[in-house]
Amino acid sequence: MKDPLDDLLARADAAMPAPHASTDIAKVVRRRARRTTNLRIAAAVLLAVGVVSMVLRATHRNQILAHQGENKNSPASIAILQTELRELDSEARIHEKTAAALARQLALAKRADALLVDPPDPLERVHEARSRAASIVLRDAERLESLNRPEAQNLYQNTVRLFPETQAARAAQERLNSGGVIKT
Repeated sequence: MKDPLDDLLARADAAMPAPHASTDIAKVVRRRARRTTNLRIAAAVLLAVGVVSMVLRATHRNQILAHQGENKNSPASIAILQTELRELDSEARIHEKTAAALARQLALAKRADALLVDPPDPLERVHEARSRAASIVLRDAERLESLNRPEAQNLYQNTVRLFPETQAARAAQERLNSGGVIKT
């Protein structure tokens, strides 16, 4: 005698496409390398801009001091130095914030890459699907048992036979062993 549940499961298995063996790991690695390279380039450009800015300011300051003469303690020289100090301090804060933003961006990129590199295991997904299917059959058996239907025992037995490694199969076996299931 052919069981309708066996037929249903066989048709469902035949209708499902084969699972993908793996994701394109090379693509993920290239994307991670490109992102890391881009972040390094951006950091290098910002560093270069900062260094050039400081060199230009120092050169400009030396030129101003040379035009004012050798007296570096004059009020004009002190005022220029204080202004320059405020500007450098402002630039330093901007560069500090930029570096912090780059560090946050790099941390986010690393977290995103970590999520991309670990695709779900296909076998684990199959086990989860089997467990869900067993739970569905078990619930149907429990529903039929609550209605005093004799088909409940067949569903409990099918759960144990078709999904032996699942929690639902253990629960179905316990229910069959308890003797409370309606006998056909």
